[in-house]
Amino acid sequence: LLSLFLVGCGADISAYQDREILVVGLAEEDFSVAPRQLSEMKCTSETATGQSAKAGTVTAYGPTLDTFLAHYGRDKSEFKCIRFTAEGGYDVVLGPVTWEKRTVILSIANGSKPLDAYQQPMRVVIPGGSSGNWVRMVTKIEFVPLESGQ
Repeated sequence: LLSLFLVGCGADISAYQDREILVVGLAEEDFSVAPRQLSEMKCTSETATGQSAKAGTVTAYGPTLDTFLAHYGRDKSEFKCIRFTAEGGYDVVLGPVTWEKRTVILSIANGSKPLDAYQQPMRVVIPGGSSGNWVRMVTKIEFVPLESGQ
């Protein structure tokens, strides 16, 4: 029996609900989180339009970076930067200049629709920010502490 997993927005994310995203530097030991777990956090929905046709207009649905960090008892102020790495090794590094001015959404759905296959298992969307900092197919989130030389 195949179970259907609908997130709060009504999107069926069952195709990728258990795909693991490695989280580094947030806890004493690295761990993984999956879209299903992200959907259990307080989620937000916001429409954002990128600066290019490729980025398009999306309705990001998922927890904000602040919500994600609070879930683990942490705060952005503890980190120098956060690196989001996608399948294939592409990465985007965000720092205080971005996250203090904009909301960063860890998107697990596109409104009431699941993410397209080329965006799964998670996509970073920053409404009002440069779509050059949006990253799809996120497989790793690395938190770099303030005292780190990285």
